[in-house]
Parts: sequence; C-alpha cells; structure tokens
Amino acid sequence: MPFRILVEVPPPKSNVVGPFLANVDALAIMNVDAVTLSDNSLAQARMANVVAAQLVRQRVGLPVVLHVNTRDRNLLA
Repeated sequence: MPFRILVEVPPPKSNVVGPFLANVDALAIMNVDAVTLSDNSLAQARMANVVAAQLVRQRVGLPVVLHVNTRDRNLLA
C-alpha cells in the first residue's frame, strides 16, 4: 500500500479566496493526495472549514479531510 500525502491548510481569514485556492492548486500540481482543513485553530476567526472544503472540491478537485472541534472552541478552556 503506497503512502498518502495529506497537507493541512488553514481556511482563509476572510472571504478573499483567490490566494487560498492558488495555494491548494499548487499542492494539487505537486501530487498531494488530499488536504486537511482545521476547525477554529488557535481560536482565530476564519472561514468555516466546511465552506472552504466545498470550494476546494469544486474548484480544485482535491479530496478534503475536515477537522471537527466539538469542545473548547476558545483559548480560555
């Protein structure tokens, strides 16, 4: 069984998705098998990872692995 290459990519901090999709497209060119999208990393406001995942699937075509955080969604917890 061959190794799979997954790269974690944080969702963009705003609704400007051009640079984000360009980076993911560059990963696709480098034969990355999938990207992972974190959920609320370091309690920073970012685009929802579900929305970013849909953009990646529609525009780049790479498979996406979502991280889902169900508790401690801020730095205080």
